[in-house]
Amino acid sequence: KYQNSGINPPAGIAAQIANETINTDWQDAVYRTGSDQDYNLSVSGGSKTGSYFLGGSYYKNEGVLIGNGFQRAGLRINTKATKGRLTIAENLMITNSAGYFPGGGLNAFYEAPTMLPTVAVQADQYKSIPSNPDGWGMGTTDMPTYASNYVANAAIDRSTFNYAKIVGNAYAEVRITDWLSYKFNMGAEVSFDFHRAVEDTGIWRYARQPTPTRITEDRELFTNFLLEHTL
Repeated sequence: KYQNSGINPPAGIAAQIANETINTDWQDAVYRTGSDQDYNLSVSGGSKTGSYFLGGSYYKNEGVLIGNGFQRAGLRINTKATKGRLTIAENLMITNSAGYFPGGGLNAFYEAPTMLPTVAVQADQYKSIPSNPDGWGMGTTDMPTYASNYVANAAIDRSTFNYAKIVGNAYAEVRITDWLSYKFNMGAEVSFDFHRAVEDTGIWRYARQPTPTRITEDRELFTNFLLEHTL
């Protein structure tokens, strides 16, 4: 690139060309083999006067980018019983989802191939850069690049979340006559949401202004209830 332009390369790049000591495969450092796991198990049965269903599920995803993951577990219960003119039933579903990802909004599919291979992922030589106590590799005046070190971003700026939800209803129905019945139904939807963002001391890009070390937590509760009479 520099030779084709008739320009002398910066000192750091010229030194690596003369004596290669760093040859980082950034795509290998950032990408990984993704995996999915999906499990489901259910049991059901019944008779003339009742029925039941019980099911559970678990899903886990480890994506192709380091520092990202997601998992979800679920439970579902349905039962119904009838005796004479009375029918009682319930439906319940419980789910819990959790995951983690780096903050900062970086596009790893852009950053990895544009970062210079002459920049190490992490080394003591980078600790002299202000606000970089862990020595994360990045561009310098001798090796200029504004590409971001996604590995550093995933280590410094971490976000996690957990979403739990309960949805269900229960009802009782009385058959008054062959053509008339009364039904009372109760329903609820409740969710508990949690998010935490932790940013440690450090930077992951040349000339990036450091931000204060911080921990941010959000907790939210959502509820929705239903009571209905049907005749």
